[in-house]
Amino acid sequence: DCRSNTIVEQGEASEANEFNPQTGRTYSRMSLLALIVNPDHPAAWSTRKQLFLQKEATLSSELRVTEIILSRKPKAECPWLHRLWCFQASNMRFSSKNGCLAEQQAKLVLRVASQYPRNYFAWSYIVRLLRADIMDGYGAQRIGFSVLEFCKTNISDCSAWHTLATLAVAAAKTETESRFEVSASLYI
Repeated sequence: DCRSNTIVEQGEASEANEFNPQTGRTYSRMSLLALIVNPDHPAAWSTRKQLFLQKEATLSSELRVTEIILSRKPKAECPWLHRLWCFQASNMRFSSKNGCLAEQQAKLVLRVASQYPRNYFAWSYIVRLLRADIMDGYGAQRIGFSVLEFCKTNISDCSAWHTLATLAVAAAKTETESRFEVSASLYI
């Protein structure tokens, strides 16, 4: 199951700690090929995670791998979960300072959702970014209008509407908090 955070099995742990650059490139290529054939291959995703943790792969390279796989298999769940894991593993947060990251994620979701309407896994990725505190309310505000435009043209996409509602709640919460901070600072 791709949801497990197990990087390698117990018996493979000693081999995984002995990565060298040549072996890392080989594992990277082999896992990419396996994922192109089967995007829900748990061992290949575990290899990608191990490469990332061993600094044999970068955040941008892992995001690119998932984009390639999603362009071929837009309904696969594991690439979305791997993207989320990569952001969590690198302690990445989307904020008002780097809001373009939130917009890039939204563009990918919108492109994949356009390819395959009612794509639950694509839309739940945005919700997971919010719930994991990777994206804040300012990021939600930045992408909310794009999601709204998608919803207007895809009225029957319940996952998109749910995501829009979640974004609206996060944006409203941020707006309320910022107003409270401004009001409180006036009295202090």
